[in-house]
Amino acid sequence: VFALMVDDVPPEISDVRPRQGSVIADRQPLVQATVHDAMSGIWREEDIEMVLNGQRLIVEYHPDKRLLMARPRQPLDPGEHHLFVRVRDISGNETRQTSTFIVR
Repeated sequence: VFALMVDDVPPEISDVRPRQGSVIADRQPLVQATVHDAMSGIWREEDIEMVLNGQRLIVEYHPDKRLLMARPRQPLDPGEHHLFVRVRDISGNETRQTSTFIVR
């Protein structure tokens, strides 16, 4: 007996940090998010993206911890900053999250 399963459920992104609306002092903060996909999984590097102020970050993905992590290459200027996180599973289902935070 064979069963064909269709994955039409996008991955989940949670616990994005720095958190939406937060005020931080660290000018090179650790940027992170928790990701989970219950069906086909997240495997390819090109399916994971973190963008800070329009600049793509180099992301470390720890699948056993379900954790994405990155750090800006240069210190951030004081003021408002915009983080964009995108994850796509093997089936092509995609999820996006954003966070706007302030560096003082």
